Amino acid sequence: MFSNLFISVIRVKRGQDITFRWDANCEVYGTWKKDGLTLHNDGRIIITEPKKKLFFNLTIHKVTEEDEGEYTLELSNWRGQVSGSAKVKLLGTFFNSTLLEF
Repeated sequence: MFSNLFISVIRVKRGQDITFRWDANCEVYGTWKKDGLTLHNDGRIIITEPKKKLFFNLTIHKVTEEDEGEYTLELSNWRGQVSGSAKVKLLGTFFNSTLLEF
C-alpha cells in the first residue's frame, strides 16, 4: 500500500533557511526528493541521517529560486510505503498561495 500526504505550501523569503522534519513511530527507510528527483547533501542542502531510522531532517540553506518545487519524503518498511510532500514557493512569486507555518 502506498499513501501520499500533501502537507502544505510553504512560503519563504529568498536567503532564508528552511528545515523539514518528519518523525516516524517505527523504524523506516527514507528518501528525500525534489520534484521526483532524489536529493543528496551538497553544501546548501543538508540531509540528516536518522538515528535508529525514527526521524528525517532536510535543511536548505539560503533558499533561492532554484529551490522552489515539491519536496517529498518517501518512507518504507516491511508494512508498506507512505510519502509526505510540501511545496516551497518564494514570497512575491505567486499571489494566490497560502502561508502555513509548522
